[in-house]
Amino acid sequence: MRKKSLLAATTFWLAVSAMFYGGAAAAADAQAEGKPAPGWILTQKSQVCGNIQVFLTANAVKAVDAKTSTTLVSKAPDWKVVVFNRSNKTIFTCPVDKFIGYSIAGMQVQMGFQHGGVPVVKKPGTSKVLGMTANIYGTTAEYENHNRQMYLHDQGGDTLPRSAILLTSSGWALPPQEARILCRLYGLGIAQDIPLDFHCKDQVGDNSEGLSTSTIKKASIPAREFDCPSGFTRVDTMEGVRLDASGQTAMEDMLGSLDDTIGNTSGQSKKKPR
Repeated sequence: MRKKSLLAATTFWLAVSAMFYGGAAAAADAQAEGKPAPGWILTQKSQVCGNIQVFLTANAVKAVDAKTSTTLVSKAPDWKVVVFNRSNKTIFTCPVDKFIGYSIAGMQVQMGFQHGGVPVVKKPGTSKVLGMTANIYGTTAEYENHNRQMYLHDQGGDTLPRSAILLTSSGWALPPQEARILCRLYGLGIAQDIPLDFHCKDQVGDNSEGLSTSTIKKASIPAREFDCPSGFTRVDTMEGVRLDASGQTAMEDMLGSLDDTIGNTSGQSKKKPR
């Protein structure tokens, strides 16, 4: 009797695994053939990128910033990141493992985002985003204590991060490359799931919202949604894609000189009286 129960349980889990992996493979095959594939469409607001619409399937991700005409696309199997601007006809490409998003200086100077790249780890339990189950990522006690000591010893300013919480998708069965790319795009610490909500508290208790999600919906997404243009002018940075031609050179020069300085002094703004 026990052997029959064990056999039944094993058969059940094998069937579930086949359905899961078979469904993902079918979605990838459908999109490779140019057919619509099941996926997700998100409406998000990032402190780095502004209002963004995100398209996700089992083998492709796309993020569209309509205000600046900037679009990011990455597709299996190599997941090369392509960022282009249909307005100024520029394009930036990068291997997925080298993609860092906008530079530290770009995030702080161009977008005003002070808490880029705060490291997070997965925490126990779950939360909710728009009624959907979300995984919880957050800063470690070691990170928080280290930053607090820096602040108390005048080695960091008021905006030095004290703690942060990142809420992500749960159970969406999407490749980790998509989560990594979006975390990098939004200037967040790396998570294994799609970023949905990010809040960071500084040393004086002020809370900033780095990312929010206003809509999440399942959709059938056509393969053409992930097409990339040809013939655009190649640039060397993400910032170069966002800017028009007249401002591109000046911004790249400024960012090059500021990156190291800001990277070494992030959060060291003037303190409020204590």
